Amino acid sequence: MLYISIGTVIVVFFYLYQKQREIIKYIPMSHKGLINLYKIINESNTNMSLYKMYLNIIILFGLIVVMSVIFKLNLMFTITVIIVSLLLIPLIILWELTFKKEEFEFNNLIIYLNQFIMVFKSYPKIYSTLNEIEKSVSGNLNELINSGINDIKNGQSTLDCLNSITKAYPHFILHNLHSLVFSIEQYGTSDYFEALDLIQDDIDDWVDDVKDYNYSKKRIIAKVVFLIGFALIICFMAIRMLYSIDMEVSGIMYQVAILIFCLIQIFTYVISASLLNNKWLEKSEIL
Repeated sequence: MLYISIGTVIVVFFYLYQKQREIIKYIPMSHKGLINLYKIINESNTNMSLYKMYLNIIILFGLIVVMSVIFKLNLMFTITVIIVSLLLIPLIILWELTFKKEEFEFNNLIIYLNQFIMVFKSYPKIYSTLNEIEKSVSGNLNELINSGINDIKNGQSTLDCLNSITKAYPHFILHNLHSLVFSIEQYGTSDYFEALDLIQDDIDDWVDDVKDYNYSKKRIIAKVVFLIGFALIICFMAIRMLYSIDMEVSGIMYQVAILIFCLIQIFTYVISASLLNNKWLEKSEIL
């Protein structure tokens, strides 16, 4: 049993070292690991406190212990499940933070696109439009707009300033909008409202598609959690029936089977949570 426990932990750690090496320093198996986790959460502008993170880990330990008691898992395999869970916690947290970051950047970009079209319709000048919408967005996009405004003041081409934003967010809708407004400003036309409305329609469709896609991902994760809970209940009921035939729960066959079952549930949840790590800008839509 000792070799099985050590082998399981080594395999999981080796996978993380090979594929997700950057998360090793966030593994909460020491106070330093917890502090590193807290720092990255804090830098991502979330409201999670260090005490809340401690509480979540304590709750995780409690659930694992309860599961081990119910399934009569021995101490060594219980510790194995706890260590594997601790190794995978940073991965799930970082995926959740990636999802929130992508959501923030996407919402920022949509605000920028909508505000740009609305302001440009009333006064078709790029510099004035950027000045007007500067305070409507935040984060990296706000910095790019500020930089673009300063560059235009210093005599740089408005197209170059818009291209710096397109380079950071290389979506075809943003590229089309910037190309259109530059052409309108350079060559002049009074019939540009319809073209801007077409781009607005593309934006609305894009928002709906992204909203539906991310809703479906969260539904998949919720369904996986439900199915894991259902599997645990069925397993518990099956074990209760086996008790009636005086099954030896301390035997290696039973212990290894329950260990594998518990690890499968953990890995199933981790695989479902990996959906949060996807980029919101689809490769097919990037320039």
